[in-house]
Amino acid sequence: MIDIYKQNGFLGKISKKIVDMFVINLIWLILSLPIITIGSASVAVYTVLKRIDHEESHEYIKIFIKTFKESLKQSIVIEAFLIFGLILSAIWMNTNLIFLEIEINKIISLAIYLQVLWISLYIFILMTRFEMDILRYFKTAYFLSIRHFPTTILCTITFLGIIYMVVLFPPCGLFMMGIYGTVSLKLVNRILDKYV
Repeated sequence: MIDIYKQNGFLGKISKKIVDMFVINLIWLILSLPIITIGSASVAVYTVLKRIDHEESHEYIKIFIKTFKESLKQSIVIEAFLIFGLILSAIWMNTNLIFLEIEINKIISLAIYLQVLWISLYIFILMTRFEMDILRYFKTAYFLSIRHFPTTILCTITFLGIIYMVVLFPPCGLFMMGIYGTVSLKLVNRILDKYV
């Protein structure tokens, strides 16, 4: 009973995990303020969470900043393509094409939006595990999002659920990327382990 209060006890581990999630999320929020750096900050989150899970290192802030810098160039290009996809989706939604009904425009727009979301669920985790060119990241993320559709749906539900929690109870925002990152990393790494 006394062991649960020690640093290596049950409560000590839970407390450390909560603090880690808070710190990781805080750094992610700060580095994501310029919207175009969300991708690099997300790659850093996934890298740190992977290390926390394997208890490899305790210098999480150094690892976060190092990974952020290393992935910045490539992730900005990827993020630009993803933002372009979202803009295309919004334009398509608001365009009244003569040869298409308005409802079909909405369906096409939703399909584009979901595909951008699903690719983004996989692409930044791929960046933590593999060195590829940008086109290959997109192809692999697209393939994984379709091939492993149940996992894609679980990650989407987790993402939307966390956003819903933040809207209902804003302090949840202090842990959102840590929680989402942990869940999605476990789900996606389970898939990626099959291919390595």
